[in-house]
Amino acid sequence: MKAWMLLFFAAFSGSVYAQSHLIVFKIEDKSIPCRIELKTDVQWEIVNGAERIPLEIKWGKDSTFTSSLPLFNTYFEGKKEKGILTGEWVDPSRSGDYRIPFQIMKFKSRDFDTKVHIPLHLKYKIVFEDDTVPAILDMAIVKEEYMIFGTVMTETGDYRYLQGEPFENNRFYLSAFDGTHLFYLAGHLEDDKIDGIFMSGKHYLAKFTGIADANFELRKADELTWMKDSKETLKLKVSTDEKTERSFGEKDWKGKVTLVQIMGTWCPNCTDESRFVKSMYAKYSSQGLQVVPVSFERGTDKKVAFTRINSQAKQMALPYTVYLGTGADSPQKAAAIVFAQLNHVMSFPTLILIGKDGKVKKVWTGFYGPGTGVHYAEHTAEIEDAVLRLLRKD
Repeated sequence: MKAWMLLFFAAFSGSVYAQSHLIVFKIEDKSIPCRIELKTDVQWEIVNGAERIPLEIKWGKDSTFTSSLPLFNTYFEGKKEKGILTGEWVDPSRSGDYRIPFQIMKFKSRDFDTKVHIPLHLKYKIVFEDDTVPAILDMAIVKEEYMIFGTVMTETGDYRYLQGEPFENNRFYLSAFDGTHLFYLAGHLEDDKIDGIFMSGKHYLAKFTGIADANFELRKADELTWMKDSKETLKLKVSTDEKTERSFGEKDWKGKVTLVQIMGTWCPNCTDESRFVKSMYAKYSSQGLQVVPVSFERGTDKKVAFTRINSQAKQMALPYTVYLGTGADSPQKAAAIVFAQLNHVMSFPTLILIGKDGKVKKVWTGFYGPGTGVHYAEHTAEIEDAVLRLLRKD
């Protein structure tokens, strides 16, 4: 393995709580470090930049432990042996026995020499080797603490709060673990050029290249997906529970302003969008705003799907029903069937805005969450402005 892809830390022993640690995931020959705080023996916290994800640890016999990750129906299982915490992250929503081993290690600060030359802030136009559509890598380094924060933005969403460290010879890494995605980006800077690898869990790895470009912008989110026939009314058939279906059409849209969400409980960008849409509903439901979320789950078992949907909706305290979209064995195929009137469904999430006349006014592909900073503020302001204009229209 290349040295720049590894981090070396000493394992700990004895009391480990109330200290800074890394949770290091192992995928074949690669070690992927993320940050975790062990506050007490039963309260841990995943740290991704400004994001904090609380974990409740349940201890069993023989120093074993389990912990369900909030919102995404994944979990940790592991053990403490000779003062060392090891285990596996398990995602039962993915096909096969999807497990990634991890070890929790005490964070060991490193001394840096003068070979660390990463600029304070850079925006790169990058391209992954298996894609032709560019993305944006936006990152900034805090030199006093030798930390890097950033995110990757694509036309289908963002890679959330990334955090990492610089290495010698202009190399660096960024990572995040949010309970459903394990992201790892390792790169090398050479003048205004960048190259490296990106991983998502154990199922995706791609090289990328790029160039510094402060002016590069992605295509607009409301220009990527549209109704095939703009004169048509959106019609939907979805499931309200395991045995009951419901149809939506003109009578459901007329006289109201509606946000229809295309989402999945496995999708962190979707949960970011759901939090925002919930806040919109709280502000504007009294003025005629309604929300219709349609979730597309992995697998075809409706009972399992509604267990996941209802669990997430309860944790998020959503004040409206979340429906299930079905018709195929993958979220992408099922969404293409349920929303066949769209030119395509290229992203989870996708947000559809319907006016009081029952017609689709806008479709936003993807969602830029709070990890993108100013982009999140601009994106949500655009959606809120469009909703307000329709609510005020007679």
